[in-house]
Amino acid sequence: MRTFPSRLVWLLTGLQGMTVALLAGGTALAIWLGLLGVTSVMERTPSDGASLLLPGLVGLAFLLSVSGLCWAALLRFLRLCGRLKHERAFTAENAGALRRIDLSCRAIAALLLLCPFCMSLALGCGLTGFCCLPMVQLWVAAFLFLVIALLFRAIYLLMQRAGALQDEADSIV
Repeated sequence: MRTFPSRLVWLLTGLQGMTVALLAGGTALAIWLGLLGVTSVMERTPSDGASLLLPGLVGLAFLLSVSGLCWAALLRFLRLCGRLKHERAFTAENAGALRRIDLSCRAIAALLLLCPFCMSLALGCGLTGFCCLPMVQLWVAAFLFLVIALLFRAIYLLMQRAGALQDEADSIV
């Protein structure tokens, strides 16, 4: 069995390290945002608390959904890097992992685009209240996740095609 060049192994190991750091940092950020949201709802007076309960629950639901999808995508990427280090590149398993990462990123983008509208409705602003700065930041984040999804989709299609070519070459030999 031929071994990968050491530079590629180091690159994949570095990607795995960054993925673990993203998992840890993202988890800490999600916990902090969740606690911040819960404490801000709890600190309100009973008259204000009732009006903030629904937006707080909506925000928590979006936070948990996005966090779960990010965790799933990052864990798939971590495993993918591990398989690539063991010279298993053009497999159906890797192509499937890339496809699922692509779908997770698309779902995250959809949730981030949907969140401002749902929060505006939960706050009672109607559809006119979704043009504030935090909402624009969510739109930018959604755009970035769409770009990431597009990149993973392109790599998925290339890997799928390369796998078919490799299978064809193996059947000829």
